[in-house]
Amino acid sequence: MNRYTLPSLVLSMAVCAVLVATPAVAKKPAKVEIRAVDEQGEAIEGVQLTITSPDDPNFRQQISSNGKGVIAFEMTNAAANYLYQFDKEGFERQITTMEIQAGKKVEVQVVLPSANSAGAKRRRASELYNQGVEAFNAGEKTKSAGLFQQSAEADDTLAEPRIGLAEVAFGLGDWDTAAGAAQQALAIDETSLAAQRVLFEASLALHDEEKLAGALERIRGTELAGGAAVLVYNDGVAALKAPEPDRAALRFQQAIRLDPALAVAHAALASAHYNRQDFETCLTTVDHLLTLEPQNPRGLRLRYMAAEALGKAELAGQALSALEAVDPKASGELLYSRADAAFKNGNLDSAKQLLTRILTVDPEHIEANYTLGLCHLNGGNNAEARKQLERVIQLAPDSQQARDAQEMLQFVQ
Repeated sequence: MNRYTLPSLVLSMAVCAVLVATPAVAKKPAKVEIRAVDEQGEAIEGVQLTITSPDDPNFRQQISSNGKGVIAFEMTNAAANYLYQFDKEGFERQITTMEIQAGKKVEVQVVLPSANSAGAKRRRASELYNQGVEAFNAGEKTKSAGLFQQSAEADDTLAEPRIGLAEVAFGLGDWDTAAGAAQQALAIDETSLAAQRVLFEASLALHDEEKLAGALERIRGTELAGGAAVLVYNDGVAALKAPEPDRAALRFQQAIRLDPALAVAHAALASAHYNRQDFETCLTTVDHLLTLEPQNPRGLRLRYMAAEALGKAELAGQALSALEAVDPKASGELLYSRADAAFKNGNLDSAKQLLTRILTVDPEHIEANYTLGLCHLNGGNNAEARKQLERVIQLAPDSQQARDAQEMLQFVQ
């Protein structure tokens, strides 16, 4: 169900009879005697009967019951259709039709439930709720909230008005009220997906970890889990930018519990472990990721980096080879940062080894070509230096590296 669409409650009003027979036209009046009683069968005095007719908009007759609860009258036009409405303070209004025939006497009994009866409360609450839905769909959020509140107070066994309150509050950014109303709804109907969703989203917006943990447990395994996992993951990404690394890691873990197949959450969690220098846990998390997506570039990159940090040369080499096959440019960027650092630290042999590997899988890597030229130049190998610098000019003539290479070539014999 879309968050901004609320269903109506359908509850039938109590009626005494539902069929109207239309006899042949006759002049003799029909005699009607109605006895109004409560749910215990006791007579009700002072019940006001209002009779109207859809056949005659101007027809209106009112009669009250006597001390014995009896309402007696005659209908001169028995062939017409009539609607009978019974009202008495403290009792639920009843509306009905009756079958009458000219010249005949009709005796019926009408039961008026107490306005405080369960059925009366439920019908009143339903009416208020449906009015709230109309206001909600018309964009009258404050009015709808008031009607939902009245409906909830009229019947404490209905989850729907509390869900309505939760939806309105969430839409207005009142997450505390939204979460509270959703919890009230779930106390009545713990299976309500609408209430579960609002409680989850409100708790996530509040960063209320206790409420959120409970909400996540409720929606695990339901149809809400996949979408919720994405929202939790997105909150983790926002936490990284905050920066709140602990909250980010928690969110990625929660997203994975909701949807174990959400590869992007595994990748983000592995990165979080790597940034904490928890390289062993990073490798474990990467294993889960690569089980889902064996050629995931981010996973292979993290496996290489974590394995290298742990001194696991064989595993690092395997990961790097796999990354080169899947995403040569990504492997090139990864190795170039190491090659550039080695060059700047004067480790020319290490730098040349890394740069040569980059160019094996990505021959047009501008930075690698340029830096390899500098390595040869600093090592006194002017012929190779010239070759690499000319290659840079050929590949990217408008780049800064090409302009620098052009200037240097003037001094390289």
